[in-house]
Amino acid sequence: MHGGVTASAIDLAGGVVVAANIFTQLAELSAEIIAQSLSCLSTIDLRTDFLRPGRGEKFIATEKINRSGSKVAVAGMEMHNEKGDHIAFGTGTYGGIKKAITSINMGCLAQQCYYDHYLTNLNP
Repeated sequence: MHGGVTASAIDLAGGVVVAANIFTQLAELSAEIIAQSLSCLSTIDLRTDFLRPGRGEKFIATEKINRSGSKVAVAGMEMHNEKGDHIAFGTGTYGGIKKAITSINMGCLAQQCYYDHYLTNLNP
């Protein structure tokens, strides 16, 4: 497997665990609220260390939250193949946590509505 695919999978795993952690802090969950929250998250930094070539038929990414603050979260991720060979590990820092948690009130949705309104009025 190409290193870019490995890094992308590790980043995705980190984002998923951060998102799951945010969902536990939301008062209610619906498809709209989940979409709003996810649209706020972004990868600030990603470090991937490749330990061996990505050979195998199946790959498993595991993750854990190392730190979750009010603005950023840090996750640790690992990738193994079906034989248990350790392919890579990474550390990701994800931002937009506070906006994701408050998106149902005045977070990303309100900002997106403002930008949509602004862009619409640029070309009347």
